[in-house]
Amino acid sequence: MAKVFKITGRPGWYYKVKVEGQWKLRKAYSDKRASEQKMADHQATIDRGEVGLLDQFAEHKKRALADHFDNYIDDMKAKGRAGEHIANTKRFLLKIAADCNWQRTSDISADSIVRWRTNFNRSPRTKNAYLIAAKAFCTWMTRQGRMAANPLATVGRVEQRGHEVRVRRALSDAEITRLLNVAGEYRTVYLTALTTGLRKGELAALCWGDVRLNAARPFINVRASISKNHKTATMFLRQDVATALAAIKPQDADDNQPVFIVPGRKRFYSHLKTAKIARKDSQGRIVDFHAGSANFSGVTRYFIVITHVFVVQMPFGMIRHGPTPDLLADPSRPAAHIYHGVKPCRRPATGSNGVGPPQPD
Repeated sequence: MAKVFKITGRPGWYYKVKVEGQWKLRKAYSDKRASEQKMADHQATIDRGEVGLLDQFAEHKKRALADHFDNYIDDMKAKGRAGEHIANTKRFLLKIAADCNWQRTSDISADSIVRWRTNFNRSPRTKNAYLIAAKAFCTWMTRQGRMAANPLATVGRVEQRGHEVRVRRALSDAEITRLLNVAGEYRTVYLTALTTGLRKGELAALCWGDVRLNAARPFINVRASISKNHKTATMFLRQDVATALAAIKPQDADDNQPVFIVPGRKRFYSHLKTAKIARKDSQGRIVDFHAGSANFSGVTRYFIVITHVFVVQMPFGMIRHGPTPDLLADPSRPAAHIYHGVKPCRRPATGSNGVGPPQPD
């Protein structure tokens, strides 16, 4: 192991570093401990190829940052990332690079992005989304051998709890009933969403081959390719939901034929208006229909009825359905235990109107 040392007749401490297999003498400081730190930093820098003696990143430093962005986006596409996520990532990176005047990889710094977000007049959640995109890009660059280290690794996120701009609320049992009564041809898609917790994008990607209505216990098979978390899931159906799906299924339906035409934002809002449901209540909370769709490239997610109806309005037994949903099959299990012991997620519900929270015996 290399050590700092004195040279007779010369002031201060010296050390040697290994460059391309040869030891080079370097002068340090008068303080031994500081000299040891300088030696360690110098050797590490050389090992990473940053001092110009043998710069393994030289070619990448010469390239325009936009070229690296394009390579990163292409790799995301090759990995099958969602279209909306890819579009947002590209938009975030280009925005930061333009505002921070990042032209090359050497321009990226923690200080520049911290100063930028200080003047970036957006919500904490949006600021964090930009930071996450930038840090993920830098991590990818280091893994590809294009940068020595992630210069943004030490930048923390902005506190966003308690600073939400869009606070959402759940629909009440009565509001759900009114929504279904005015939904017309969209009633079944709303009913399915409310009783399974499927996201809008998942609903739009469902095909009749995913809906098993003839099973002993009807269910929907959510393919990993359409699920937001890229995991296969089984959503069991209540009998009234299975009946509603059977009623809209064409006799000659192909397995690859989409099940639903999912309502867009304007139509959903018109349904709320017709049902006399205020989209924003007196506390400023809004009603949305959650979307996790890969098809919404660059569009703000404005649908949240699904998730928040069940998380807020129906804390009883919020579970994710796997192949064997044993918690769902055990109605005797205490509601609070199920809710606090399992990550809140999706669960069909039964109620007086066929949609709302379970009613006591």
